[in-house]
Amino acid sequence: MRQIQRRIVSLLYSVCCFLLLVPNCSVGQQVPQFTQYMYDTMSINPAYAGNPGGLNIFSMYRDQWAGLTGSLKSYVLSANAELVEDKMGIGLNVLHSDLNSLRETFINGNYAYILNLSRYNHLSFGIRGGIAMYQNDFDDLLVKDLDDPQLNRNLRSEIRPSFGLGAYYHSNSWYAGISAGNILENLALDEAETNFQSSRQINFYAIAGYLFSFSDGTKMKPAVLAKITEGQQYQLDLSLNFLLMERFIIGAAYRLNPAFSALVGFRPTDYMTIGVAYDRELTKLAQVEGNVGNYELFLRFNLFDYPNRELIPRFF
Repeated sequence: MRQIQRRIVSLLYSVCCFLLLVPNCSVGQQVPQFTQYMYDTMSINPAYAGNPGGLNIFSMYRDQWAGLTGSLKSYVLSANAELVEDKMGIGLNVLHSDLNSLRETFINGNYAYILNLSRYNHLSFGIRGGIAMYQNDFDDLLVKDLDDPQLNRNLRSEIRPSFGLGAYYHSNSWYAGISAGNILENLALDEAETNFQSSRQINFYAIAGYLFSFSDGTKMKPAVLAKITEGQQYQLDLSLNFLLMERFIIGAAYRLNPAFSALVGFRPTDYMTIGVAYDRELTKLAQVEGNVGNYELFLRFNLFDYPNRELIPRFF
């Protein structure tokens, strides 16, 4: 078993190194980023579906560049559950974002097959399929050049298929995974009469985290998320979270963009978690008048777990 774990770790480490060494030529954000992604891992990796056990429901709201006109607002709703105890999982996730005139909605179903390597060691393989809907309405823009033909026409809504893959490994103390967000590389909002074109590139992810448990009941979890999109600069998120008395969560994160984040959470019951996060970018954008940073709020429920399963708070 230790040999299998070493091989898995070695593979994931190699993938992370590859992601960080890939040359890139421009900076941009194609998929909304979330500071508290670790509470909704299935949205990144379909192989996570069913892994927490029971039924899990998650919702999140993020206001990016809050205070600026047309700031990016993102909404997430997801649910996943086991089909058979520790064997299969299914899930559904919905992501909607608004940025000025552009609106995007992604709806995906997820399926994971879980291999039980031992009592506490599991390896999952997942697939995802769904649709991506795009809409751009130039009527929402403040246009300086009213004679620009590209801005005098509204673009029709587009619906495109999406498909993703992933692998995820976890024990009761650590986890790691790799995934590809949409291998179909959708082409969106392509209209010949306006010559407007926007492509959805493939996003590759690598995640990993380790859980340290201390004698006083405190748990500490360092975690990392690496993301690379073709033609864009890679993104690296480093976070450190503490679980105190099984109820209170405090943490901090650093994004290589760069940005610093503070995270706070509370578990009023064993089945419910709420949390908030605040990001402050360290770029010139943070100095723009009116930009007060980025805010997140999430709510998560863990319900209907198998009653005969030994309770091991995994904190992931």
